[in-house]
Amino acid sequence: MTGSRSTDLLLWNSFMGKAYSVSDCFKENGIGILARACKEAGFSVTVEDPARIDFYIAFTKNDLIPRLSDLSRRIFDVRNREDTPSLRKEWNLLQDNLAHVIKGKMEKYLDDLARKIGKNQVKVLGIKTWLGDRFTYSERLAQRVKEISPNTLIIAGGPQVNQFKTHALEKSPFDFCIDVEGEITLVQILNIVKETYSQGGTKPDVIKKNHCPCRSR
Repeated sequence: MTGSRSTDLLLWNSFMGKAYSVSDCFKENGIGILARACKEAGFSVTVEDPARIDFYIAFTKNDLIPRLSDLSRRIFDVRNREDTPSLRKEWNLLQDNLAHVIKGKMEKYLDDLARKIGKNQVKVLGIKTWLGDRFTYSERLAQRVKEISPNTLIIAGGPQVNQFKTHALEKSPFDFCIDVEGEITLVQILNIVKETYSQGGTKPDVIKKNHCPCRSR
């Protein structure tokens, strides 16, 4: 299954293009545990984790930020507040423009990542899903991967799956979801993929296997 031209597993920590709190930039230990377990089992693993402060700064950098920072100080500073209708109107307009810019960057980021997955012939894509917009972008990446790399098995895990269980699969592009111990189950899935492919099987054959230790659609 492993080889110079393919990657067994790519793990992606989903994000939404900007950080809402400092915790959004904390190191994701869960993905590290999954990566280590799979590497120790002999599989090639790539981790794509954008939840880093340097990534967020570079990703959100644009010409609107300086003016937004100035407006933020003038409108929300309790000591020198200048919250006038004109400033508030400009603030709202620039926020809408910024959201549009970030959305465009996210679409390009997801498309580039999907193409990277296809180019590296990734066998399994594992997505750590979160609630809200992060889940929306998780679904978008999964759909793009299905279009570009249809042979890649797409697995969802994380808080969204833990909370909603198999409902997370309803009308979604994910092939499986894991709501149990990921470091154990993911290795089992990779072994099933390896065994199936070595026998000339394909992704549909993996999905059909009743003994697959996760929840499928």
